[in-house]
Amino acid sequence: MPDADTGARPGMGRHDTRPPSIEQLLNQLSSLEASENVDTSNMTESEKMRHHQVTFAKMQIYQALLGAVIDIVKSLASGIESAARPPR
Repeated sequence: MPDADTGARPGMGRHDTRPPSIEQLLNQLSSLEASENVDTSNMTESEKMRHHQVTFAKMQIYQALLGAVIDIVKSLASGIESAARPPR
């Protein structure tokens, strides 16, 4: 997620505020999917904390993906509206 002050994302240049691509988000998500459906009852506190961090990271990725999809739909709707207007 972006840094609140600069908009920079972890692992990116401080001035690079571009959102990650949908492909990058899906790759991140697939790398976290291995932790799905894990029984936490026999985990140590440290393992449980890591599991919760992974779950939170996945939630952030889903949120970013939803934002990207919303932007795409808005762009498509705008294009459709423009195409539907009669020529002047």
